[in-house]
Amino acid sequence: MTHDDLWPRYQKFIQENNVHLLPRDQLNQNNLLFERACQELKWKVHPFPVNVKNCAGLGTCNLGCSQLSKQGTDRVQIPNAVARGVDVYTWTGVDHLNGNHVHATTRIPQWGLRPSTLSPGTHLFKAKKIIVAGGVAGSVPLLMRSKGFHELPALGKFFMCHPAMMIVGKHSEPIHSERGHPKSFYCDEFLKDSGFLLETCMYFPFTLSKSITAIGAELDELMSPFHHLQMVLALAADEPLASNHLSLGQDGRARFHYELDKKTISKLCAAQIAGAEILFQSGAKLVHAPGAGRSILTQKNRSDLSSLIHPRTFSVGKVPISAAHLMGGCRMGEDPRVSVTDAWGRVHGHPDIYVADASLFPQCSEVNPYLTVMALADRVAQAVVKDLNGATRINEKNRYDSRCACS
Repeated sequence: MTHDDLWPRYQKFIQENNVHLLPRDQLNQNNLLFERACQELKWKVHPFPVNVKNCAGLGTCNLGCSQLSKQGTDRVQIPNAVARGVDVYTWTGVDHLNGNHVHATTRIPQWGLRPSTLSPGTHLFKAKKIIVAGGVAGSVPLLMRSKGFHELPALGKFFMCHPAMMIVGKHSEPIHSERGHPKSFYCDEFLKDSGFLLETCMYFPFTLSKSITAIGAELDELMSPFHHLQMVLALAADEPLASNHLSLGQDGRARFHYELDKKTISKLCAAQIAGAEILFQSGAKLVHAPGAGRSILTQKNRSDLSSLIHPRTFSVGKVPISAAHLMGGCRMGEDPRVSVTDAWGRVHGHPDIYVADASLFPQCSEVNPYLTVMALADRVAQAVVKDLNGATRINEKNRYDSRCACS
């Protein structure tokens, strides 16, 4: 796989999903403070391209857009596919695969939503080609539940999650980060050498409160009033370790087994130090870094950040960490001993089964993986078309259903 192969695919989805940079007059103060601080620190800072259309600046991106402005797969690719004749069956989950057979169950709808065009109950599909695209939490357990995939030793292994932490700063004056698009800039100054990325962000009180360690009076002091807060998201590029893996629970769903290694902890500590520097440089009077030895840091602590935020103060299990982007588990590669698919998403030993989601990633994407996931899916689609056109014609007696079944 080469950059020349992926680049036109990126451009395709940039156009289809309306990916663009926000005009300067639509940037809120939370983002502008981040940009200015990085520039003053002489750190590389770039505007974030976003996939929105007719954005009203409600700031609810992380909760769901009531204006349906986000131009994702549900708003663009699926409607386009339906318009071209693809059948989509809602309320239908794939139970397991058996060769070219897909065993699925259609459920009765909830919340007053429209039922599926399939009747409730179990269904059996037969397809020439099957594309599994349920994400890490869906694709990996599906293959684990299915017949014939147990000989793949790498299935479920080399799981990565882009471990993320919040750094919060409080200003004397309101900055109203809750308005406008929350994510407009990122800093990759330390990505190559230190393995972490910093981004602007904004989370509402409930989500924010679970991402910090301050409690009691310190929590009140930090979060009130809310519209004085500036936030930075730090993401560590974690290593693809075989020990970090998925297994199958008794309920048939994924169980994640993930341990932060010393290298990732060091990255998260360095990221918090850099995030705190940005917040102090922006003018924040108080800063909270969850991995620090104390809940609240002030400008007086700025010169001591490297000693206050250190792996020795990083208590795993007590420091709140989020899984920003799930990757791996069906990683691409040439060697079936350490990979699940080839570079075109074909599952080793199963030429009619493909994977087309972020579980293909052989290592952490480092930056947000949205366009890369789309580009990989486009590659898989190209492989399916090529393989179908080159397949031996099946006689009428044993003819397969012409539809492809997708999870």
